[in-house]
Amino acid sequence: MEDMVEIEGQTYRVMLFSNVVDDMMCLELWDTHDTMIASVNYHDQDGRMTFDGLVQGIPLGVVEWMIESARKRLPPKLPI
Repeated sequence: MEDMVEIEGQTYRVMLFSNVVDDMMCLELWDTHDTMIASVNYHDQDGRMTFDGLVQGIPLGVVEWMIESARKRLPPKLPI
């Protein structure tokens, strides 16, 4: 799934997908120059999440958005 989001006046492309090879869900954030700046990965094997900042100087608001979005969107939810 691909979407656009504005954070602190900057527009980013958001990629959300399942990586079946590595058994995880991924949330990636790309800037307008097609550079991936950060990713959060949910590891299915043990339920842990990892954050990778791929460039220097990522604004705190972007990091906070990534964390909040990953908590909402990455862990699988079972229907009630």
